[in-house]
Amino acid sequence: MVSANGGLDLSGESHVSIGSAVNLNLGANGRILATGTRIDLNGPIAAAPKLATQAETPADLPLFLLPNRKFSAGWSNSNFYKADDIKSIMQRVPTHEPWEQHENINPAKFAPQATDITMADRSKSGVAPNPASAAGGAPNPQETANPPAVSAGTCTPEYAKEINARAAQTGIAALKKAAAEMGLTSPYAVASLLGVAGGESRWETVEEKFGYSAARLLEVFPSVFKGDLALAQKYAGNPNNSLPEFLYGYNTAKGKGLGNTEPGDGGKFIGRGYIGLTGRSNYTNFSKWMYEAGKLPNPTALLDDPKLLNDSKVAAEVSVLYFLKLVKTPQTDAGYFEAAYRKVGFCTKDIYTRKKGYYECFLAQLQGSVVSSGSGGFVTDSSGTPIKTGF
Repeated sequence: MVSANGGLDLSGESHVSIGSAVNLNLGANGRILATGTRIDLNGPIAAAPKLATQAETPADLPLFLLPNRKFSAGWSNSNFYKADDIKSIMQRVPTHEPWEQHENINPAKFAPQATDITMADRSKSGVAPNPASAAGGAPNPQETANPPAVSAGTCTPEYAKEINARAAQTGIAALKKAAAEMGLTSPYAVASLLGVAGGESRWETVEEKFGYSAARLLEVFPSVFKGDLALAQKYAGNPNNSLPEFLYGYNTAKGKGLGNTEPGDGGKFIGRGYIGLTGRSNYTNFSKWMYEAGKLPNPTALLDDPKLLNDSKVAAEVSVLYFLKLVKTPQTDAGYFEAAYRKVGFCTKDIYTRKKGYYECFLAQLQGSVVSSGSGGFVTDSSGTPIKTGF
């Protein structure tokens, strides 16, 4: 369909052919003028026009997740004006303070090589390389400052491989079993549980590790270090096992928020299990709730022996109970994941991207669009791409 509100001219430097497989209508409210050295009607056979070739659609520019702050989001409850991420083809989009991507907060991570999309090596973030690399130029060794946005309903080979890893199978199976037994049954909820657990622990019952670099401390604990690189360097590598108490000690703001009340609580009630349960209050509450659910022998079991969370069955049941007790969004709501990952606690952009990637894989599997293999893995082809089936 071609139309114009004004004049419409069609011309060619060589022949012009117009054809139709059915009828060709030519009409005018005024005169029809035909001029030529010779006009043939109904013969000889007119030359057929050539068919147009398929237009090439340019590839979509990759989208990245950038931090966003809005005054309307509020300051209370440690929200600090934090709003939903901005999806952008850019790597630097200043918003309302406190903006965590000032160069002085983390000079290496937010250098021009990471925030200028024409300079950063996008391939290190799992998307197409930048034009300079594609054209044969030397790629920049630094990856983009912000992670790529995860496409809904996709399961990338990278995430499928990690889900298929032998070390992940015990945890995935335990979480699925506990979810089925305890009433977490919606595909949205189960996929969220598995996605968040994967991002927190790779489905292994690990205790929180504290060997962070200074740069990573600035990222993972922004409310504690507040961009103070010198302070972060002091605690980098967890010298003398001092970092847990510095972060979670009973006399610190974070420790008080976690219900730690006694010296040593910061190191005793560190993150454990599949989702990193942390703090005296959580250990107290979930010990009581697990006892009431018939899963522990007494209501203070986790307080008495925090390492019980290193058991795959206990860790899985606590994880499911955490979602049942604290995530108020209905299980059947498509927005369940966004509510769930926030309830588990703060996570950096790269960890969020990983959780969302795992979530999309498991959601596709639970809804029948990815062939299941064993307790939790995916059947993949020779390139590692998950084999999909219809819904």
